[in-house]
Amino acid sequence: MKKLAEAEKALVLKASADTDSVQVAGDAAGYYLLACIAEHQARVKEAIKLYYKALELNPTLWVAFEKLCKLDSQVKTEVVFRENNVVMGNINSIIAHEEYFNKTAQSLNAHMLLSKSRTMP
Repeated sequence: MKKLAEAEKALVLKASADTDSVQVAGDAAGYYLLACIAEHQARVKEAIKLYYKALELNPTLWVAFEKLCKLDSQVKTEVVFRENNVVMGNINSIIAHEEYFNKTAQSLNAHMLLSKSRTMP
């Protein structure tokens, strides 16, 4: 238990009574580690808030989402995966571009196959 308290102290840069205004080293990973510590110490409500904060900073931190789902049966996915989140916006943009290029490549392949079949005797 003493080691967990030491780890928590090392992660917290600026303490506050409210978990929403705590500053943590390591961004999303730091909040994830703090949440793990809180969960291990049976501070479930605090752990849930910290997992949400970690996911707010990095929605692709799947291990945090998994742990959040185990602790909270009513996970607010609209909060975790909201579209105005910068990371999710970038991911959606990449997916959209990839889909466009895949469709374009399929069209070009189909065109080339059709052209080959027309030139063959």
